[in-house]
Amino acid sequence: MEMTWKEFILKIKKRWHYLLANRKSIETYYMTVVESTKERTTFDYFGQIFQARLKNSSDYGIVKQVIMKEEYSLAVSFFKAQNLTPKVIIDAGSNIGATAIYLKHHYPRTQLFCIEPEEENFDLLKTNLSMYVNDGSVELYQAGLMGKSDLNLAINSNFRDKSSCARQVIVDQKDNGLKSITVMDLLKQHNLKRIDLLKMDIEGAEVFLIEEGSDVSFLDITKCIAIEIHDEVVDREKVYELLRNKGFLLLEQHETTVGINKELC
Repeated sequence: MEMTWKEFILKIKKRWHYLLANRKSIETYYMTVVESTKERTTFDYFGQIFQARLKNSSDYGIVKQVIMKEEYSLAVSFFKAQNLTPKVIIDAGSNIGATAIYLKHHYPRTQLFCIEPEEENFDLLKTNLSMYVNDGSVELYQAGLMGKSDLNLAINSNFRDKSSCARQVIVDQKDNGLKSITVMDLLKQHNLKRIDLLKMDIEGAEVFLIEEGSDVSFLDITKCIAIEIHDEVVDREKVYELLRNKGFLLLEQHETTVGINKELC
């Protein structure tokens, strides 16, 4: 079978990164390469060890976006400017844990709740955040964040560019073991009275925010929201209208909309 041009370029990138990563002194994305194989690279990010897949994966793009380009630095800057330390963070769409690792570096004592539906991503998420899971400061949920609880879900692998970071959840008739969870479920389960930071990158499932009958009362106790809105699925202006009506001041950073709740500042 002939190799396509895209496959050829990817193969060259893999080999080039593998050669570079095996030079122990190289710094990549503000991290030291600890070890690298043709399948995975292990990084040390300020003492936090984690892995990223190389083969058939968008992990490196996620790591670059979150850590090198600091996708969530605006939210971090807000807390710093207010001399606040977030105690409760919900990371919906955790993928392999890059955002959680970035936030844990800034806020090591925060309680973090990570939600990720896709099985392979979730397995690596567990590995990457194991030190925090073991000390009890991170809890992991293999589920899809939606507006209703306990729905049967399936993974749509054909969303956007079909990469490992673009795994969309869809409601399914079959019970495959994957269920939906709501923000209200987390609040009730852990008796939470405030969400300091709610990060949502859930590949279009954020549409629940503007669906009729959705309980979005959690926004009233959310100090800061960082959300990626997927315009091919969600009406951005309706989401903005909802957040403004809930008292959020909206700002844009890269692909993320950051909302600061003026009522809670």
